[in-house]
Amino acid sequence: MIVVPIFERFVNRLDEAIIKQVWMLLERNGTYCTSVDSLEDAVLYAKENDIPLTGEPVVSAPFIFLPVDHASPNLDLFYTWNETLGDEQPMRTVWRPFMWISNEGADDVWGTNAYLKDTNIADGFSVVDVVKAWTKISVAT
Repeated sequence: MIVVPIFERFVNRLDEAIIKQVWMLLERNGTYCTSVDSLEDAVLYAKENDIPLTGEPVVSAPFIFLPVDHASPNLDLFYTWNETLGDEQPMRTVWRPFMWISNEGADDVWGTNAYLKDTNIADGFSVVDVVKAWTKISVAT
Protein backbone atom coordinates (compact mmCIF):
# COMPACT_ATOMS: atom_id res chain seq x y z
CA MET A 1 0.00 0.00 0.00
CA ILE A 2 1.02 3.59 -0.50
CA VAL A 3 1.34 5.72 2.62
CA VAL A 4 0.68 9.45 2.17
CA PRO A 5 1.24 11.85 5.06
CA ILE A 6 -0.87 14.80 3.91
CA PHE A 7 -2.39 18.14 4.88
CA GLU A 8 -3.98 21.14 3.21
CA ARG A 9 -3.51 24.87 3.55
CA PHE A 10 -6.11 27.31 2.28
CA VAL A 11 -4.55 29.93 0.02
CA ASN A 12 -7.39 32.03 -1.39
CA ARG A 13 -10.86 32.08 -2.85
CA LEU A 14 -11.57 33.74 -6.18
CA ASP A 15 -15.24 33.81 -7.11
CA GLU A 16 -16.22 30.13 -6.99
CA ALA A 17 -12.67 28.78 -7.10
CA ILE A 18 -11.00 27.56 -3.92
CA ILE A 19 -7.21 27.70 -4.10
CA LYS A 20 -5.26 25.55 -1.67
CA GLN A 21 -1.93 23.85 -1.23
CA VAL A 22 -1.93 20.11 -0.69
CA TRP A 23 1.28 19.04 1.06
CA MET A 24 2.56 15.45 0.88
CA LEU A 25 5.59 13.86 2.51
CA LEU A 26 7.43 12.21 -0.37
CA GLU A 27 10.72 10.34 -0.57
CA ARG A 28 13.37 10.48 -3.32
CA ASN A 29 13.69 14.28 -3.04
CA GLY A 30 9.93 14.75 -3.28
CA THR A 31 9.21 12.57 -6.27
CA TYR A 32 7.73 9.37 -4.85
CA CYS A 33 5.38 8.07 -2.16
CA THR A 34 6.50 5.62 0.49
CA SER A 35 5.24 2.03 0.32
CA VAL A 36 4.22 -0.07 3.32
CA ASP A 37 2.78 -3.54 3.71
CA SER A 38 -0.02 -2.81 6.17
CA LEU A 39 -1.95 -0.22 8.14
CA GLU A 40 0.17 -1.09 11.18
CA ASP A 41 3.31 -0.33 9.18
CA ALA A 42 1.86 3.07 8.23
CA VAL A 43 1.25 3.91 11.89
CA LEU A 44 4.79 2.76 12.72
CA TYR A 45 6.16 4.90 9.87
CA ALA A 46 4.44 7.97 11.37
CA LYS A 47 5.80 7.22 14.85
CA GLU A 48 9.35 6.49 13.72
CA ASN A 49 9.48 9.71 11.71
CA ASP A 50 7.80 11.93 14.33
CA ILE A 51 4.97 12.83 11.97
CA PRO A 52 2.32 14.62 14.07
CA LEU A 53 -1.10 13.23 13.19
CA THR A 54 -4.51 14.79 13.81
CA GLY A 55 -6.29 11.46 13.81
CA GLU A 56 -6.22 7.84 12.76
CA PRO A 57 -4.93 6.78 9.33
CA VAL A 58 -7.61 6.49 6.66
CA VAL A 59 -7.51 3.76 4.03
CA SER A 60 -8.71 4.40 0.50
CA ALA A 61 -7.06 1.54 -1.37
CA PRO A 62 -4.33 1.60 -2.49
CA PHE A 63 -3.61 4.65 -0.31
CA ILE A 64 -3.23 4.97 3.44
CA PHE A 65 -3.61 8.64 4.28
CA LEU A 66 -2.01 9.99 7.43
CA PRO A 67 -3.77 13.26 8.33
CA VAL A 68 -0.99 15.56 9.56
CA ASP A 69 -1.19 18.38 12.10
CA HIS A 70 0.17 21.17 9.92
CA ALA A 71 0.45 23.53 12.91
CA SER A 72 2.88 21.25 14.74
CA PRO A 73 6.42 22.56 15.29
CA ASN A 74 7.64 19.03 14.43
CA LEU A 75 7.22 19.89 10.76
CA ASP A 76 10.14 22.29 11.08
CA LEU A 77 12.38 19.22 11.50
CA PHE A 78 11.71 18.10 7.92
CA TYR A 79 13.12 19.38 4.67
CA THR A 80 10.79 21.00 2.17
CA TRP A 81 10.87 20.38 -1.54
CA ASN A 82 12.40 23.77 -2.34
CA GLU A 83 15.34 23.02 0.00
CA THR A 84 16.63 20.14 -2.13
CA LEU A 85 17.90 19.86 -5.66
CA GLY A 86 16.31 17.19 -7.84
CA ASP A 87 19.55 15.23 -8.13
CA GLU A 88 20.81 15.86 -4.60
CA GLN A 89 22.47 12.89 -2.91
CA PRO A 90 21.69 11.33 -0.60
CA MET A 91 18.04 11.59 -1.54
CA ARG A 92 15.78 13.00 1.14
CA THR A 93 12.19 12.65 2.25
CA VAL A 94 10.63 16.10 1.95
CA TRP A 95 7.34 17.95 2.25
CA ARG A 96 6.19 18.88 -1.25
CA PRO A 97 3.31 21.26 -1.93
CA PHE A 98 0.95 21.03 -4.89
CA MET A 99 -1.46 23.81 -5.85
CA TRP A 100 -5.04 22.54 -6.16
CA ILE A 101 -7.95 24.58 -7.49
CA SER A 102 -11.52 23.41 -7.08
CA ASN A 103 -15.03 24.37 -6.12
CA GLU A 104 -17.98 22.47 -4.71
CA GLY A 105 -18.94 21.06 -8.12
CA ALA A 106 -15.65 20.46 -9.95
CA ASP A 107 -12.08 19.39 -9.34
CA ASP A 108 -10.53 21.50 -12.07
CA VAL A 109 -12.49 24.71 -12.58
CA TRP A 110 -9.60 26.51 -14.31
CA GLY A 111 -8.07 23.51 -16.07
CA THR A 112 -4.82 23.80 -14.11
CA ASN A 113 -4.99 20.60 -12.07
CA ALA A 114 -4.73 18.59 -15.31
CA TYR A 115 -1.03 19.45 -15.43
CA LEU A 116 -0.54 17.34 -12.30
CA LYS A 117 -1.63 14.21 -14.21
CA ASP A 118 1.88 14.03 -15.64
CA THR A 119 3.51 14.08 -12.20
CA ASN A 120 3.63 10.44 -11.13
CA ILE A 121 4.40 9.91 -7.46
CA ALA A 122 3.66 6.18 -7.22
CA ASP A 123 3.55 3.26 -9.64
CA GLY A 124 0.60 4.06 -11.89
CA PHE A 125 -0.63 7.03 -9.83
CA SER A 126 -0.30 10.75 -10.40
CA VAL A 127 -0.72 13.68 -8.04
CA VAL A 128 -4.28 14.04 -9.38
CA ASP A 129 -5.13 10.46 -8.36
CA VAL A 130 -3.82 10.99 -4.84
CA VAL A 131 -5.46 14.39 -4.30
CA LYS A 132 -8.83 13.20 -5.64
CA ALA A 133 -8.75 10.19 -3.29
CA TRP A 134 -7.79 12.47 -0.37
CA THR A 135 -10.48 15.02 -1.25
CA LYS A 136 -13.21 12.34 -1.17
CA ILE A 137 -12.05 11.33 2.32
CA SER A 138 -11.58 14.82 3.72
CA VAL A 139 -14.99 15.96 2.47
CA ALA A 140 -16.67 12.88 3.97
CA THR A 141 -15.18 13.41 7.44
